[in-house]
Amino acid sequence: MKSEEVDGIVESVKIKMMLNSIKKLIDLHGYSPSLKELGNVWGLSSASGVLHWVRQFEKEGYITTLHNQPRTIRLTKHGEYMIKG
Repeated sequence: MKSEEVDGIVESVKIKMMLNSIKKLIDLHGYSPSLKELGNVWGLSSASGVLHWVRQFEKEGYITTLHNQPRTIRLTKHGEYMIKG
């Protein structure tokens, strides 16, 4: 297996784990996690690092958010499929 293939698999698993953590936090609390809560779960101390991932997931269609509104992260059907797939 080539290094690029391994990197792609690792990235895919990482994305699934991050999306799954969003789902689990929503299921646990009944509302969306804050950026700080996501940072704690994802092992990121920087809010800008968390926001980068949130924006990337939104760009990829895995989640939706209401910009400048707290706790508005929602998984899309595509995000749900990514977790299960």
